[in-house]
Amino acid sequence: MANNGHVALVKQGSTALRSWREEHPDEQLDLEEADLKGIKAPGANLDGANLRKANLEGAMLYDATLRRADLWGANLADANLLHVDFESADLIRTNLTGAGLGSANFAKARLWSANLHGAKIEGSDFADARLDDATGLHLLGTRNYVLDGLDISTWVIPPAPLWPRVFWPEDSRVERIPRWQFWRLRVYKPYSDPWNSVRRSYTGVMTAFHLLLAAAALGPYGLRAVLAEVGDYGVPRFAVALGLCRENAWFLGCTGILIVAYNLLRVLATWGLSQLREEETRSGRAPTKSQYWPFWLAHKWFLRWVGYFALVLGLWRTVWWLCERV
Repeated sequence: MANNGHVALVKQGSTALRSWREEHPDEQLDLEEADLKGIKAPGANLDGANLRKANLEGAMLYDATLRRADLWGANLADANLLHVDFESADLIRTNLTGAGLGSANFAKARLWSANLHGAKIEGSDFADARLDDATGLHLLGTRNYVLDGLDISTWVIPPAPLWPRVFWPEDSRVERIPRWQFWRLRVYKPYSDPWNSVRRSYTGVMTAFHLLLAAAALGPYGLRAVLAEVGDYGVPRFAVALGLCRENAWFLGCTGILIVAYNLLRVLATWGLSQLREEETRSGRAPTKSQYWPFWLAHKWFLRWVGYFALVLGLWRTVWWLCERV
């Protein structure tokens, strides 16, 4: 059971709690099964507090610190938890229904079987958090989370925006920055989970886009291979198509090989990720890291960057080929 003195202290607010912390730096708050419904303690320091099965429904705890706190089975429904630091906290079976969790820090937190139906967690950080069997997550603008084989059948993962959102820090509870200091703008990049990032780039509507783009890029090479006039020296048709048989055409040959290899790899990634996406839809569980990680690495370090290069090369080669025929 909770320590009545600790319960009374927390109900007095963050100022009284701060003074108590200065006098008792090593003592941990014991608030197990305490009724703290609707308390107002913004910015409170509750590091390492025992809040197992505590009732914090509708509590005002924004900017509070709950690092390493034990919130097993606690009720935080409709609580204001903006910018709360839950790093390494235990949130197993915690009820966070309808809670405001914007820009909260859940790094290394354990949220097994937590209920987050209707929770507002835009901009929250789930780096290395354990989300096993967490229900009702609305991943609107969240970042740094990993869906490694998790059950996401009850999660809301909205479409990714086309462009990152730039905002001024005063939009959230952080230091105010003069608008003339534009270099300190914060760029909001949602959906940094590797699986969601790579599947959005190659599945759904992007599947047809990649296939059409690959057909447009590979078509001219195939056409030239079919229409090529093979000489007496038996030059292979693919060499003619890529321009390898021309004198001093090493650049044409290298760029042609790069474009063909890039498009074939992109088609392979589209096919493989589409299979994983279909399995995710059928089972309601995200694929494990080992299943999509090769595609993610290829996308991040090769396909994404070579794509821009291949586009420029493809346009240049097309213009060069058309001018040669004129």
